[in-house]
Amino acid sequence: MLNYKVQRVPVLLGLLLIIAAGYVYFMRGIPRRAALESRESAVPTAAVSAAIGGVAVSEGDLRERLGEDWGNPSLRLDVGTFSPEEYGALVDSAMAGDQLALAALRASILRYLPKHPNDGKYAALKRRLYSREFILSVPFAQIRDLLPAGLLRLDRELALAILAADSANFAYFPRGLRGDKEMVRAAVSGDLSMLRMLPDDAFDDGIVELCAEGPEFFKYIPERLKYDKKFIRSLLVKCPKLYYHAWSDLRDGPEVLQAVKDMLLATTAQFRVPEQLCDDPGFVRNFLENNPDGLAQLPQSTRCDRGLMGAFMKKRPDLFHDICAKLQCDPDFFPLIREEILKSPAKYSSSLPSGLCGNREFAEELLSLSPGSMVHLSAELKADKALLLPVIRAHPEVYFFAGESVQNDADVLPIIRDFLVNSDWRYYDKPPDKLRGDREVILSMVRRNCHALKFAEEKLRDDDELVRVAVANSQDCLKYASDRLRKELFATGGAEGE
Repeated sequence: MLNYKVQRVPVLLGLLLIIAAGYVYFMRGIPRRAALESRESAVPTAAVSAAIGGVAVSEGDLRERLGEDWGNPSLRLDVGTFSPEEYGALVDSAMAGDQLALAALRASILRYLPKHPNDGKYAALKRRLYSREFILSVPFAQIRDLLPAGLLRLDRELALAILAADSANFAYFPRGLRGDKEMVRAAVSGDLSMLRMLPDDAFDDGIVELCAEGPEFFKYIPERLKYDKKFIRSLLVKCPKLYYHAWSDLRDGPEVLQAVKDMLLATTAQFRVPEQLCDDPGFVRNFLENNPDGLAQLPQSTRCDRGLMGAFMKKRPDLFHDICAKLQCDPDFFPLIREEILKSPAKYSSSLPSGLCGNREFAEELLSLSPGSMVHLSAELKADKALLLPVIRAHPEVYFFAGESVQNDADVLPIIRDFLVNSDWRYYDKPPDKLRGDREVILSMVRRNCHALKFAEEKLRDDDELVRVAVANSQDCLKYASDRLRKELFATGGAEGE
């Protein structure tokens, strides 16, 4: 019996060892599996984790090594924080848009290489980091301070490609390149505000020729140069469009005026003509021949010149409103302007010369062609019964353009009353004062337009039938009713039952 028990001991010990070994193996596998699951589930900031030589770099790894301050541009890490293989993975991720990977490169290897350019261990990585492919695939602003000082000067194509990607990168270029005409042209073509980044001494004639394309250029000139007479004159000669933005005491000089003159004669754009140029009648004639619509841009004194304006009006009478008011009423100009207006009265009726608005003979012709032009006549003519009665008889809808004395005249009132009672006209101004108490007129107007109730006299606003007709169309008309009817109708629900 004893021997049997002794024989069982080794077996039991073996079983215990097997169980212990299995337990240890199982327990050691738990953290390993957890680490694998953690790595598999980690997702990079903007790209899939890259792998080179079997080395994966995940977001979890990067955050642990970079710390919470990973977004700080001044963060520094020891170059040995990552292996060469891991750096290769980080480069791939950064080029794919992973900001976390770029932050890791910026904090470590990109800070290390400029100080240790001969470290052979990172020679292959250095070629990748300084390649055009890498530099153009990441935000230049984040790596500009970490590139070799002469890289952009040596590789001008790279510099131009960086500007083509984003003109704002010009602000980060070395001072020498910011004065380079080719670089300036590339930057300014994308964003004119990059002129602010130019050194003051870069604003030479060459830069002006490249950049002075329009008025926006002037606001980017350094302040000290805006008061430099020599520079401003040079600038205006090359870009006369800027003449109107420079200080008046800085833009004189024959060469500047000649440049402005040449510009005005070569364009149909609307620019105000300097008064000094208008002393030359030949220039004014050539300017108007090239750009007739520019008449309004001439000084007032030139637009009052009888000789120049007389010749011009014979060719373009349709621009009469741009000559001075004095000439518009001049007997020598009147026939041309009258003929032009009567060709298209609807076109010009709202811009009649003040002198013509009071000309009875002209008004009679105009009203025969365009009765609605009555609104633009002078107050004196609007009170002329003999002139307006035939027009109102033929076109009673224009009665409200006439003066009050004509509207309330005994011969005109019947015409207006008949129109208001029997027409289908739905749009009114107020009726003549003598008709505001006429129940038939107001009732007829209200049936076609309920808001006409506001023109009624006070006694008609207390008329039960009249007010109910108006309110039946719009409850808003209650505000025109008398206090009595307003309270009554409000209490009974308005026009209920109508």
